[in-house]
Amino acid sequence: MASSDIASVLNDTIKGGGPDGRYFETTLAEGVQNVADLHPLGVPLYIAKTIHTTSKRIYNDSIDMTITDSDKGAVLRAFSISQIGGAYCDAGQNFKNIVTLMKPVYAKLGINFSYSHVDESCPQPSISID
Repeated sequence: MASSDIASVLNDTIKGGGPDGRYFETTLAEGVQNVADLHPLGVPLYIAKTIHTTSKRIYNDSIDMTITDSDKGAVLRAFSISQIGGAYCDAGQNFKNIVTLMKPVYAKLGINFSYSHVDESCPQPSISID
């Protein structure tokens, strides 16, 4: 799977509100909506951005993504952050923003959804709550 394929499907998924109707199109510095191709600038990647609002339409979160090619295929990295200070331990909302957007992208590409953490974000709970 090439990064260009993922970039195209991701862009189409964001258009019209995304899978839950609450993803907003954004204009990037390159003057395009949602996904920008940086290859013409000598940078071998795509960048993407969208904003997701919560179900009560009170809070917004920014989702930023990069898509690159590797020896094993394309790699998409995503990060979501709350747009309001004090959203510490957001009960998984930022993780959900990414998963909700990515599942239909994977489905449209005909591949199984999977993810991995590349850093210490979204760790497993350190204690069990019964």
